[in-house]
Amino acid sequence: MRPLSLRTRLVLLVAVFVSVLLGVSSVSAYIAIRNVYLGHIDRMLTIMAKAVANELEETSDPNELARTARAVTESPWKGTGTHFRVWRDGQEDDLASSLPKGMRKVQFLWNLPDLTGPEPGQSRLMDLRQKKKDYRALRTRCRTPRGDFHVVIAHPSSYEHRRLRDLLTLLVVMNGGLILLAILLATPLVHLTIRPVSRTAELVAGVSHRDPGSHDLQRLRVPRELEPFVLAVSQLLARLNGVLDRYKQFTANASHELRTPISLAESSLQLASGEGVPPEQTHQAIAEALEDLGRMEELIGQLLLLAEVDELCEVPAPEEFALDAVLGELAADFDRRAAAAGGHVVCDPLAPVCIRGSERLVRQLFANLLDNALKHGPAGGTIRLRLEGASDGTCLAAVEDEGGTSPEDSLTKLFDRFHRGQPSRRQGIRGSGLGLAIARQIALLHGGEIWATSTPRHRTVLSVRLPCVFRSGEGDAANPACAKP
Repeated sequence: MRPLSLRTRLVLLVAVFVSVLLGVSSVSAYIAIRNVYLGHIDRMLTIMAKAVANELEETSDPNELARTARAVTESPWKGTGTHFRVWRDGQEDDLASSLPKGMRKVQFLWNLPDLTGPEPGQSRLMDLRQKKKDYRALRTRCRTPRGDFHVVIAHPSSYEHRRLRDLLTLLVVMNGGLILLAILLATPLVHLTIRPVSRTAELVAGVSHRDPGSHDLQRLRVPRELEPFVLAVSQLLARLNGVLDRYKQFTANASHELRTPISLAESSLQLASGEGVPPEQTHQAIAEALEDLGRMEELIGQLLLLAEVDELCEVPAPEEFALDAVLGELAADFDRRAAAAGGHVVCDPLAPVCIRGSERLVRQLFANLLDNALKHGPAGGTIRLRLEGASDGTCLAAVEDEGGTSPEDSLTKLFDRFHRGQPSRRQGIRGSGLGLAIARQIALLHGGEIWATSTPRHRTVLSVRLPCVFRSGEGDAANPACAKP
C-alpha cells in the first residue's frame, strides 16, 4: 500500500488536532451546562431525601411515614409530579409510595437500573425514563436502629433533558462543521507551507549531471524548520559535484597517461615496420615499444587497484599479521633494486607490532612508498625505514630518503591522484602519479593516516600511522630480515 503524502498527513493532523480541541471544549461545556440545568433539581431531591430519612428515624408507623413523605414531595416549592418510594432493605413490600405499584405511570420506581443500591449512608443520582417522560431521581440508603431503608425520590426533568439533547445535537453539528471548515482551510495552507519543499524538489529534478553544483538552493526563502533540509540537499549536490569533478579529472588524466605510451609504442612499431630499416634499429624500436607497453600495463594495474580500494568500505577478510616482518621483507627486496644504482635500503630497529587488516594491501601501501623514495631520492642515496610503537595503540612507520626536493606548498598534493611534481616531470622520472594516492586510500581503509614532511636538500619523510598491538614477550629489536647500513 502506498503511504500517504506529506500534504495529506499534515491535513489529517490538523483535523485530528481541531477535533480533539473541539471535543474537549464541547464535553467540558456540556458537563457545565448539564450541572446548571439539573443542579437545582439535585439540590431539591437531596433536601427531600434528608426530610424522609429524618422521619424514618423518628417513627416506625408506615402511615405517618407516607403522610410526611407526601407532604415533603408535594411542597409548592418543587412543583408537581414528584414521586417517592420507601422500603426496608431485603423486603419486597414498600413502607410508603406516592402511587401504588401496579400503576404504569410510576413503573420506573420499581425498575431501577441498580437493584442493590448505594452503600449504607450514601446517595446516588440517576436519570430514569417512563415512556417519553424523563425523571431525575435520587436513591438514598438510610441506616437506622431498626435497619437499612431505601428511599427513592424522582422529579420530572423532561424540559431539562430536552434542552440538553438539543444542546448535544447543536454541539455535534457545530463541531462537524468546524472540523470540515478546518480541513478545507488547512488544505491550501498546508500546500503553501510545503511549497518550499516542492520548489526544492523541482530544482533537484532539474539538476544536470553536467553541473550539479550550479543550483544554489540556500538562496531559497524557506521557513526555519526547513532550513536543515535545504542545507542537506545543497550539501549533497555540492558533494556530488565534487565527485563528478574528480571523476572528470581522473578520466582526463587517465586518458592522457594512457595516450602517451600508446602513441610512443605506435611510433616505435611503425618505425620498425618500415622498409629498409636496419635490424639494430628494428630491435631497438621493438624494445622501446615493449617498454611503453609495460608502462601502460603498470598504469592499468594501478587504476584497477585504485578502483578496487575505492569500492571498499571495510577491509575484506581482515587478518592479524606482523607488520615488522612485512616491512623487513620489503626492505630486503627494494635494497636489491637500489643496489643496482649504488644505493641502499636500511632499517632502524623495527618494533614487534601486529596489525589487523589485509596483508596484501598493506604490503602494497609500503611498496608504493619505497618505490616513490627510490624514484625521487638521489641516485645512490640511502632510504631508511622505521617502525615505532606508541602507547595509544598505534604504530608509526616512516620511509625516509635523502631527497628533500619537494616544495613545502606541494606536500599536501603529493597524495592527489595523477599528481607529479615539477622536478619529476623535468627529470623524466617514470611514473603515473597514482602510487601515493593508492597508499593513502589503503591507509584510510585501515583506520590510519598518512602525511609527508620535507627538509630542503636534506630529506623527505613519508609517515604512516596505523592501529596496532605489541606482540607480547618481544622487545624493540632489529628485524633480521632488514638490511643493515
